[in-house]
Parts: sequence; C-alpha cells; structure tokens
Amino acid sequence: MKNSDTFDLVVIGGGVIGTGVAWFAIDCGARVALVERLEFGTGGATAVSGGILRAFDRDKTAAQAARHGMEIFRNWKTLGLPGETGYCAAGSVYLLDNDSIQSARVIRDMLHSEPYPVEFVEAQRLNATFKWLKGGAWGGAIYEMRGGYGSPRQTAKSLAEAALARGLEYFPAQAVARVEQNGDRLSVITDRSVIQGANVIVCGGAGTEGILARSGLALHLDQRIRPRAIGVPSFDGSQESVQLECSIVDEVNITYVRPLGGMRYMVGANLDRWVDDPHSEPSLTCEQVSDGLERGGHVANCLDQAVSTGGVCGVDGYTASRKPVVGRVEGCNGLFVASGFSGGGYKVAPYVAAVIATEIVGPLRSASLRIIVKNGLGEFAQRPALAAF
Repeated sequence: MKNSDTFDLVVIGGGVIGTGVAWFAIDCGARVALVERLEFGTGGATAVSGGILRAFDRDKTAAQAARHGMEIFRNWKTLGLPGETGYCAAGSVYLLDNDSIQSARVIRDMLHSEPYPVEFVEAQRLNATFKWLKGGAWGGAIYEMRGGYGSPRQTAKSLAEAALARGLEYFPAQAVARVEQNGDRLSVITDRSVIQGANVIVCGGAGTEGILARSGLALHLDQRIRPRAIGVPSFDGSQESVQLECSIVDEVNITYVRPLGGMRYMVGANLDRWVDDPHSEPSLTCEQVSDGLERGGHVANCLDQAVSTGGVCGVDGYTASRKPVVGRVEGCNGLFVASGFSGGGYKVAPYVAAVIATEIVGPLRSASLRIIVKNGLGEFAQRPALAAF
C-alpha cells in the first residue's frame, strides 16, 4: 500500500462538488489530492443529472444560494474559471401550483435584477407566452430568460483537468475504506493507498454516509444521507409541435423537462426508489419510462406523442429535510463534509465549492469571487453534527 506526503487538503469524490473544491483550493495555492472511486464526473448524480440551471426555488435559502451559483455559471470565463460547463442560456420556466403564487412572488422580487431578470407570468398569459405549453391547472410561472441548463459531467471534467495542470495529485479508481485521525492530520485509507491530509473533505454523494460509518462516525439522524435511485427517461418529441428549447420544472405534475437537442428531451419521472447500496447501478424501469411520458405529456405539446429513446438511472444522496450537509464536522479536527444535495446540487455546485474552499484554505484568489461568496451559505445547508454512539 502506497503512502503519501501530507497534503493541505484531500478531497474524496470526483463529482462536480469535489472537483470544484479541489480547483478553488489549488487555485489558492494549496497542495491538494483527490481520490475517486471511478473517474472524474462519471459517478453518482454528476453522471446522470439533467443539469437544469435556475435561480428560483421555493425555499428562500436555496434560492439565495442558486442566485450566486447562477452568477458564477453566467460569468464563468470572466471570473477566471477553467474550461467549459455546457451552459446554455435557453431560458428556465418554473410552473407553479395555485397555492405557491404569493410566496413565489416574494422570492421572485428577491432574485430579480437587471443582469439577471426574473419574470412572474400570470396564469392567463401562460399559453400566449409559452407556445409549447399545454393547457393546465397552473397558477402562474417564474421565467428566467438567462436560466437554462448545463453539463455536470463537462463541468467536473473542466475543473479537474485544470486542477491537474496546476499540480493536483490524483488517485483514480480507488475506493475509500475509511478516514482515520492521526494526531494533527488525517489519513484517508483506500484499497491501494494511505493519503495524509491536514484537512479532508468527503464529497462522496450517496456514498458519504458509508465512508463516515466505516470511520466510526455517524451524522445526526436528520442529517443522514440516504441513497436514492433517480430515473430520468428520454424521448423523441413530435416533429409537428413547437420545439421546446428551455428547461422546465413543473410542481403541479411533479416533473421536469430538459432539452437534449433537436426534438429529444429528458423528463424527470416520479417513481424514484430508495436503495441500500449507494454504488449500485440501477436500471431504468418500464414504469419510470411510462411515468415520465405521462408527466411530460401534461406539460408540452411536443411530448404528447413522444417515443422513448432510453434514458439514465443513477443514485443520489438525500437528507430528510432536503437540506445539504456542508461544513466542518464538529469534534473532528480537519474533517469536512459536502453532500446530501437531494437532486438539486448542480446549480449551486460552484458556489458551494468556493465557499467551502474558502473555509478550508483561506480567501479565494479572485476578488470578484470573494465578493460573491462573502456571505457564505447561511441557512441553505446544515452544519455536520455527529450523533452520540
């Protein structure tokens, strides 16, 4: 088993959060290692996410974090961030039920700005504004003309490759057995290496709970990160209908639609299921395909007579409150967690990564980024707390 020198930071997990933390830390001059069970951007939620980008969220604290995340995505190059994210500003529409209107207006007013306009569309204007929309029982919509979608895989790859070019030490295809405290440093034990770090952050998605458990640690019950299999079928839409180019979240039919190019669309099913193994490779079921087709058909005319073209199914980490667990683990010097984003991590990923890198290694190099992250995560995330054995 290979032993390493001591790094300033060891990142566990090469998804979009983990590679983001690694990039920001190494850009600040820290000596960083990253260990990944598979390859960058190929596991967990990063591999299968539709990557919908929007600022609006029914939860005010999540909307505040997403607003900062969108600011980073929109100004990626200007802020000095590397590579491409696949960000496409095709627009984002959030279809509201009737009970959400008042609170949605409040959050819309909080988010709206000249650089990032957020519009409330009245129910009677929906079909005239969105020609692709079917008739439905929506109470209105939030429209973000500069929202849209991106590629979590591409984002993770861009961050990782840039970090490698800056000296990131990469430990690929290694499964983490546990983390051990050794005096003033931590040891990350894998099946092939012992990696020493002054700080360690676990960004293992649905696998985070297992890593902590094997390390003799357990989060409080309401912070437990449970693995959930998420099915996302894809369809070819009708050529005769108006093409759908924007991303959609529909809280009436509990689904989302993400364009894949041409007349192909990814549609979120609602038949997700809890699984025991966070590293399992669940298959998309016929029921999920049928459910996605039905839900998508309630939203857009082009999905009325859609034909299934397959889809993906992956495992994400969910908490009971749907709030992520981010920050220093109380009582474990140098140990951090950033996980449990419950299907909503991509739009906030660069912001969360920048905030947590600041906490671990110090101020970011970019003055513009320092302004964006100066208020931290607030109440968006839970601070990790350990349960008593």
